[in-house]
Amino acid sequence: MVSPNIEKMYWGRPLQDNPVGEYRPHEALIEAVASRLMPSGRALVLSNDDGIDALYMAQSGYAVALVGLFPGEVEIARQRIAETDARVQVYSAEPTKMPFHPGEFDVVFDPRVYNALKGEERALFIKELHRITRPGGYIVFVVPSYKSSPPGCMTKEAAVSAFQPPFEVLSVVDIGGLEGEGFLSQYSVTLRRP
Repeated sequence: MVSPNIEKMYWGRPLQDNPVGEYRPHEALIEAVASRLMPSGRALVLSNDDGIDALYMAQSGYAVALVGLFPGEVEIARQRIAETDARVQVYSAEPTKMPFHPGEFDVVFDPRVYNALKGEERALFIKELHRITRPGGYIVFVVPSYKSSPPGCMTKEAAVSAFQPPFEVLSVVDIGGLEGEGFLSQYSVTLRRP
């Protein structure tokens, strides 16, 4: 259910000021936007079912597209976005066939899609992100680090080799994070499209 205060929250204060929990954007995204490394413009937020990351990007001045890659993923986000009247367009798409033009996005944020894919699908997803990100544009991935035990965890070196090429890896930063009721160590991986 949508919070009765989401409109007031969106228009009344920066979402990054919310306490950790349901209404706070992902820490990796807050850090990326605060760094001012990424240009303003058109942003794509992937697989964020609650809409807070997309709303944060819109609140930060970006024109935002939110894409849910799995059925039913964006319903709560649609409700919140409609309630706030934010500049966010919501789509459902396959991760390897997104409905966007080449070079359409200045910034892409992926907190979990890459991690959900396997094998060749990951390679096709990276190729698709390369296609829709403009030259000089940025992508921020969140991936589980080797300090955690779930399948698919990466070392910093593995994170670099996973994305470079076709992207230039600018940083791999240990950010920690929460997953369910436990702790999951994560990396924020910032890339630039040459």
